[in-house]
Amino acid sequence: MPLTDINHVPEISNLPGATVTVPENTAVGTGVFTVAVTDADPGDTHTYTVTYSPAEGDAHFSVNTNSALYSTRGSPN
Repeated sequence: MPLTDINHVPEISNLPGATVTVPENTAVGTGVFTVAVTDADPGDTHTYTVTYSPAEGDAHFSVNTNSALYSTRGSPN
């Protein structure tokens, strides 16, 4: 009996390197980057999260958990 409906691992691309540079005084809500995902299973949904190091990055950036758009949350100074 053949296996059908096998889940494929999504391919994540264009992640930034260890550092993301955002100019000082960038407006709140400005998009910084968007993660791209390719999935052989077109019906799959993906949820995006972020971990900050140092943790204070959470005060300055946010991620849209549906679109994978990372944006400024506070104006970096």
